Amino acid sequence: MKEGYLVFDLGTGNSRVAIGDETGNIIGIRSFENIYHQESRNPEAKYFIPKEWLQKILLEMKLLLSDFSQYTIRAVTATSAREGIVLVDQRGSAFIGLPNIDKRGNERIKKYQQYSKDVYRLSGHWLDPLFSALKLLTYKENYLSKEKTIIGFTSISEWIGYELTGKLGIAESQACETQLYDTKEFKWSEELMDIFEMEEKILPDVYAAGEVLGYVGEEKIPFIVCGADTQMAVEGVGAKAGDVIIVSGTTSPIVAVVEEPLYDEDERCWFDCVKKGRWLIETNAGTTGLNYQTYRKNFLGNKSYKEIEHKIAEKNNFQCIASFGTKFFPGKKSLKQGGVFSYAPLSVEFDRIDVMNAIMADIACGITLHYRELQKIKSHDKKYVIGCGGGFQSQTLGKRIASLINKEVVLPPHYEQASLNGCIKICQKTLKKSVEDHDHVRIIEPGEDILLEEYYEKWRTVRKIYEEVEF
Repeated sequence: MKEGYLVFDLGTGNSRVAIGDETGNIIGIRSFENIYHQESRNPEAKYFIPKEWLQKILLEMKLLLSDFSQYTIRAVTATSAREGIVLVDQRGSAFIGLPNIDKRGNERIKKYQQYSKDVYRLSGHWLDPLFSALKLLTYKENYLSKEKTIIGFTSISEWIGYELTGKLGIAESQACETQLYDTKEFKWSEELMDIFEMEEKILPDVYAAGEVLGYVGEEKIPFIVCGADTQMAVEGVGAKAGDVIIVSGTTSPIVAVVEEPLYDEDERCWFDCVKKGRWLIETNAGTTGLNYQTYRKNFLGNKSYKEIEHKIAEKNNFQCIASFGTKFFPGKKSLKQGGVFSYAPLSVEFDRIDVMNAIMADIACGITLHYRELQKIKSHDKKYVIGCGGGFQSQTLGKRIASLINKEVVLPPHYEQASLNGCIKICQKTLKKSVEDHDHVRIIEPGEDILLEEYYEKWRTVRKIYEEVEF
């Protein structure tokens, strides 16, 4: 029998169940679209029903295990999008999930603005409804039914562990995204609990990546804690201190790996935990790849990504400028507006691919803006950055990023599934298996592209409209 690892990857738009082997290869994978619901009183308040997700997850898991019955599963693990949580009631039931797209915290954020400096100093993240503290607080105050009592919560990745093992815990890398965790000291913060009026008894035990949460099934297969998808991607590409990693996925984090805590008085970055002695300084272009996927689905549904890439390559200019990224870190802003600016009059050559071309350029420009901002906080002298995530499967996008930031983009093995690969590496270390490092990488060289550089300057002009105006 061959040996493998069962990995759950619960993203924002889609979730996946995968089997990986000891070399990091993904042997089999099944995916499905995540279903969300909206509160009737607030269109920003999104949620999911854990039982619905769990049924789909377990079904896909059974089908995958059946397809690859020749594999003996050595360990089970999970990673997920950050900032989402699942709440547990007095019966021990996971009864509601509050994902990262849930912004109900805006209902109560004004009350806590006076504590914003302290929140950033301790949590490494500026006060924002994206993070779990405000979601949880607002849900408890404004949405919780009288017959329910919240006795605990966990991240979405460790929620799967809870369902499979009965043990409630949270990964360090997920705890740091709650705004209740001291990211420098690696512990729940009493000061943050006081600020957000949170009871200590509902806080889950914190597990380091690689620790065993519990055991699954009669076979007693260990469920090994991994954690947040961005941190797992950093592990997956084998990044070292001083490296900068660009993750091009649903969102686009740009992170620098450091071995000392950092506090930025201007609050231009986030400070994330990986493990003790290892942190990430992060800027983030916000929603990027999801914009590309959404436009393709709604306007180019019958075209493959390869075909779209070919059509974009045929374009010798930009007919319009797109701005759909949702984050502007220098201003600590989440952008709610975006759009497409076209030249007037409308060219007879203008078509849907021109918009797709501009959306791809928007991703490259958003990443470039936030990479340059990261350099102001933490200098980066290496001639390369490390790229990972599905976005780098596009040669055009990779080339545009390399050219705009004027750095080589190094794509390690399994770069497109870096989070899954990171989980597999952690499982191997826990089980004392040798971890194979592959020398083979793909390198995207920067090039001089005057048209793209001119586009970036025009994009910045358009972007400032959305940075400064709300409507």
